[in-house]
Amino acid sequence: MQLPYLPRLQVIQFEVPARGMSGVKSKLLSATRGLAVMSSTFAGYKPYAGDFGQRQKGNLLSAEAGTATAYAMHKLEDRGAFFSSPGDEVYENQIVGVNAKSGDLKANICR
Repeated sequence: MQLPYLPRLQVIQFEVPARGMSGVKSKLLSATRGLAVMSSTFAGYKPYAGDFGQRQKGNLLSAEAGTATAYAMHKLEDRGAFFSSPGDEVYENQIVGVNAKSGDLKANICR
């Protein structure tokens, strides 16, 4: 008789400043295909723990105000991932996605 698949239980405990936890949950869920459970508690105030690494990616910014079009967004797919969808109203310098490279990039998604 074969038992059903049961994932192993792994418990990891660590102390990290709250400002260092931004983005950890989404990366953890992606890495575990949604099977991870994460919780946190306040351990108290501690001395400053130093700087964290900077972002490696920039933003995709709308070059002009208007309605985003599928045609323009399709042409810019290789530049990064979009938050906006075709048909969304955007304003000039609105963050519409994440640039694949460092630095911000103005993109015309309204043509």
